[in-house]
Amino acid sequence: MWLRSRGGEPKADAAAKAATATSAASKSTPARDTPAQRQLRKRVAQIDARLPQLQADLAAIELRLAAPDLYAKGPDEATRLGQQQLALRKESETLEAEWLQLYDALQTTY
Repeated sequence: MWLRSRGGEPKADAAAKAATATSAASKSTPARDTPAQRQLRKRVAQIDARLPQLQADLAAIELRLAAPDLYAKGPDEATRLGQQQLALRKESETLEAEWLQLYDALQTTY
């Protein structure tokens, strides 16, 4: 009691209040998603899985493009890698934009 009157609380009380606040916040969102929300979440998960793959593929291509011996072989391989890099960047940008739209749609449904 004395601690409360002085503005301090035992750590256990503070943790209990934080847990209560967290559970109250979770109760304000619906317990079950609608089919449309599930579909949005599924697509977000698919994008979340694909983006790291794209980043890894882009990094590998950039390493190959940085190798001087690539250009000694002729322009064909470098051109092909440049085209792949461009396609992967476009896919990444498209997926990131889609992810933002889906996230906004999910946020507005709650």
